[in-house]
Amino acid sequence: MPLGLTLLQELARREAHIIALSPEPISSPRANTIIEHLLSTTSDENIFAEHCDLSPPAPIREFCSRFLTAEENRLGGIVFAHGCLHVGSPLPKKSTPIEDEMERQTRFLATFLITTPLLPILVAPVL
Repeated sequence: MPLGLTLLQELARREAHIIALSPEPISSPRANTIIEHLLSTTSDENIFAEHCDLSPPAPIREFCSRFLTAEENRLGGIVFAHGCLHVGSPLPKKSTPIEDEMERQTRFLATFLITTPLLPILVAPVL
């Protein structure tokens, strides 16, 4: 099972509020299947998905702005699985090492661009 799906499934089992960002439109079969799978295999009703292309900075800024200005914007954690997309993927690799490195750099830039604006609303869990 892909690492990202495994992480989402475990968080959903713990009834975490999940907003999964998908580089594909949410209506796409792949994104829709993942969310439907999580909803049907857990009791968590707080699973949502949003389309956010992680390549250019503009969609990332738009998502962060919408999240920061939402009525409920408390953030308990951020989990990034896009940095290790290949782990557990059933799809064969069709890229060159140079393409892989460019994709890796793009994903880690996305991590920085998402984390930086959301950091001020990240709250520590109550122990």
